[in-house]
Amino acid sequence: MCARFGVQLSQAQLELTFGIAPEEDELLDQPEVRPTDMSIILASDAESQRWRKVRWGLVPSWAKDDRSAANLINARSETAAEKPSFREAMSKRRCVVPASFYVEWRDEAADVQLNLFGEPTAISKPKKVKYAFFRADAEVTILAGLWERWAAPEGPLETFTILTCAPNELAGEFHDRMPCLLSDEDAETWLRPSTTVEEAQALLRPFDSAQMGTRLIAD
Repeated sequence: MCARFGVQLSQAQLELTFGIAPEEDELLDQPEVRPTDMSIILASDAESQRWRKVRWGLVPSWAKDDRSAANLINARSETAAEKPSFREAMSKRRCVVPASFYVEWRDEAADVQLNLFGEPTAISKPKKVKYAFFRADAEVTILAGLWERWAAPEGPLETFTILTCAPNELAGEFHDRMPCLLSDEDAETWLRPSTTVEEAQALLRPFDSAQMGTRLIAD
């Protein structure tokens, strides 16, 4: 599951990672991207690779309206090539989502205050605490995604989803799914139009825990 991520990157970092930089940078400083927010992706299609400003929450090209977007922020990597909502995009419209980190929550135990006699005097409520997960081996955390173009009444709407897989040891302490993170080399293969669906699918695996880090996000 990936329901939040942060983007605090520079054009120079993206050019160093992908060999191409976005022309504008207004979407490169977003401490928290939420479903249906706009974000930036590097998208592949039959013609080329280019940066696009798109909305998070995929709307299939055949959808009657865009109400499904909030429900399609993630796609299970194991079945994306089979599901009608993602099948064509898995073959023809793969993308990478550059991020600084993605977010997971964990329930933290209540704090107990004791008096001089060791008796509890106050017990706070349990709370959900946010943690950032990121690639520790690189400045850009690369998330595998799919994008689509939907013919909205007011004009074309481009949207994307983030692929998920089983968690690695680190992420598994927080959730039973994690976004599919890609190495720089795997990202290049993922975006290449000549990469088959089977070859692309093989890249969607739990990222090595040893190459990841996590930190608390203060509210």
